[in-house]
Amino acid sequence: MIDTIFIDFDGVLRYWSGTEIAEAEQQLGLAQGCLFDVAFEAELVAQAVTGRLSHREWQQAVQQVLTERYDCEVAERLIAAWKQASFEINHNLLEGIKAIAPNAQRVLVTNATTQLSEDLRAAELLNDLQHVVNSSTIGITKPAPRFFEVALSIACSEPQRALLIDDSAANVKTAQAMGMIAHQHTDNSSTLSFLREQLQQQ
Repeated sequence: MIDTIFIDFDGVLRYWSGTEIAEAEQQLGLAQGCLFDVAFEAELVAQAVTGRLSHREWQQAVQQVLTERYDCEVAERLIAAWKQASFEINHNLLEGIKAIAPNAQRVLVTNATTQLSEDLRAAELLNDLQHVVNSSTIGITKPAPRFFEVALSIACSEPQRALLIDDSAANVKTAQAMGMIAHQHTDNSSTLSFLREQLQQQ
């Protein structure tokens, strides 16, 4: 019996518009994606999503690199656009999950920075989730098996009673290898159909 549904955040429940950053880069005559080329450099983002850097420290580190690469004004404008970046919540998916599996606990599982709690409050999602497992809090990122072991422990669940919805093939593969049911999210319809089918088989 599925008692826990693990749900990824970015790419599943949250989508960034990207408009603010793209416009800033264009106005500055810079290549599209130059900000995130720096921000998501492997070692730097790894420090941010494991909590070794706070979200603010991460942005400060990115600003320093941008200042060295361009100049102070460019760096400040890009960071300002980043801080103003807007996102939308996939409420249709969340409501669908709640309707199909009203008795299953919903647990957010995400590789995120220390900004996550503030974002969840702003999006008014905390009441829709029984638990939040954030990589920057536990110091481990998906797709490491240990991440899911911690998530299962927090949810007081077992692999055979848990289902993961994630847009990453690597995360889905790890969850399945651990005995969990897992689905790679591409759109609401297929994800909700998968969930419905799994619950009907219980």
